[in-house]
Amino acid sequence: MRNPFRKDIEPRCAYCAHGSAVNEREVACSRRGVVDGSDHCATTLCAACRRGPPRSIPKRTRRRIFPSESYIKMKREGRIMEIKTVYAVYFSATGRTRKVVTTLANAIAQTLELPLETVDFTLPAAREETYAFTDKDLVIFGTPTYAGKVPNKLLPFVQTGFTGNGALAVPVVTFGNRSFDNSLAELCASLENAGFHTIAAGAFACQHAFSDTLAAGRPDREDMTVLAQLGAAVVTKLGKMTEIPAPVQVDGDADAPYYRPLGLDGEPKNFLKAKPQTDRSKCTGCGVCAALCPMGSISREDPAEVTGVCIKCHSCVRNCPTGAKYFDDEAFLSHKAMLERDYTRRAEDKIFL
Repeated sequence: MRNPFRKDIEPRCAYCAHGSAVNEREVACSRRGVVDGSDHCATTLCAACRRGPPRSIPKRTRRRIFPSESYIKMKREGRIMEIKTVYAVYFSATGRTRKVVTTLANAIAQTLELPLETVDFTLPAAREETYAFTDKDLVIFGTPTYAGKVPNKLLPFVQTGFTGNGALAVPVVTFGNRSFDNSLAELCASLENAGFHTIAAGAFACQHAFSDTLAAGRPDREDMTVLAQLGAAVVTKLGKMTEIPAPVQVDGDADAPYYRPLGLDGEPKNFLKAKPQTDRSKCTGCGVCAALCPMGSISREDPAEVTGVCIKCHSCVRNCPTGAKYFDDEAFLSHKAMLERDYTRRAEDKIFL
């Protein structure tokens, strides 16, 4: 069987933007459910002859962000730290953190003319392994912000599942237009403690997983410009480095408590036990929600049954091809309404060098 997971395709589906790889054999397609990765899909065939290759990464994410001639000159003069591989490492339930991290990592790799490898630890199977890097690696490491910090159910794996061994790292967090609070500080501290050397960092606003209106369409063109600025700064910093620098300083406190969600009335709301509901009149039993649940908490036999913890990532809601998944918890809905009322302004991205 041919390998359905090509590295030059974004998102991870073998064929189009409607799917994500579940394992080495299966693809979760938002239109057709969980399918064999060796199958083919007519939606990817080119319009001219209805035959053709899958869509590749958009050209704009492949452009160099730093003049190649300058890089070659710095390398010839021995002013570039020796990096052999660039890694894009991320948790991304709805795909937006993946977009930010892979865009940045791909641009840097293209500029430095280095291979790019990807570690996606969104699904449970990926977190059954551990990952070790070397001092010849540059790791772009991204997570979303949940309640102002790194998602608490993932933090232990971030802290123990990765070993830096002196690798350089660029921590990146995404947030849903409210604030990244202390998530970037926590991610930086976790990577430093795991043996990485953080040399730059960034926080990027993306469309909120809960909402269709909060930062809708982000990351957008303006965010891509800031990403390019961060990538260029990283390459420039590599060109000036003669020794490992001090850890990058970012906003926030790694030891601060989690943000307490508020409702429309300004009072704290607790929806930790909220779980997605299923409209059985819309559900086709395709299994996409179960296949893409980062916690593995949705039953494959009965997708309406949530057997484990729910982190409110909204992977099931966003990926359901028929819109059958939703939340009806009153506290959750009050918090969502508050966010949509109070955080309509455009939150700014921020980079740290």
